[in-house]
Amino acid sequence: MSIKAKPKRRVRRPPEVARQKILDAAETVLATKGPAGTRLTDVARMAGVSHPTVLHYFGSQAGLVAAVNQRTGEELQRAIRAMFETRSAATATIVTTMFAAYRGGLAQRLAWLLQQPQSASGIGTVNIREALKAFVSRTPNLKQPDRSANSQQMFMLMQLAILVAFADALIGPRLRGSLSEPMEADARKEFEHWFAAVIDRVSST
Repeated sequence: MSIKAKPKRRVRRPPEVARQKILDAAETVLATKGPAGTRLTDVARMAGVSHPTVLHYFGSQAGLVAAVNQRTGEELQRAIRAMFETRSAATATIVTTMFAAYRGGLAQRLAWLLQQPQSASGIGTVNIREALKAFVSRTPNLKQPDRSANSQQMFMLMQLAILVAFADALIGPRLRGSLSEPMEADARKEFEHWFAAVIDRVSST
């Protein structure tokens, strides 16, 4: 006598957990395909939910993209706050924090997001320039007697650091030609420390 296997009960996730899993999946798809190539069915499959569930939380593909845009802006704000938290640390620590913030898809999402009109980008309220100025003004290790001139130099250096961290997340591994993740991690760490040393040399002249 055969015994029928009981059907698996569907796991019901709390609404916020389900929403975050959908956003996680959407970020992964958007980072590689952009908004035009993002299909709700692909996002639902990756998140382990049904297509109607995605529609329930976000309404449409445009609604999902807008939610990811907002989340990307919040993530960028967290990256800037991380800079503030490490402002009194060694330059190498600040650079490492900045580089790490862009990995994991943030740089890829920003690459296409920043090409959109500011009103539609979802990050128009994230004033990176003002946050960067505030960071420099609070940096205690400015060495020049002319604080105004040195603040401007530090502002330029931090702009450079942000640009390099952004570009490194996009094309760094290809430039280094690393064959494995451990090799890439070591090569990236070596570059970060070298770059931090360059900033220290320039800021002390």
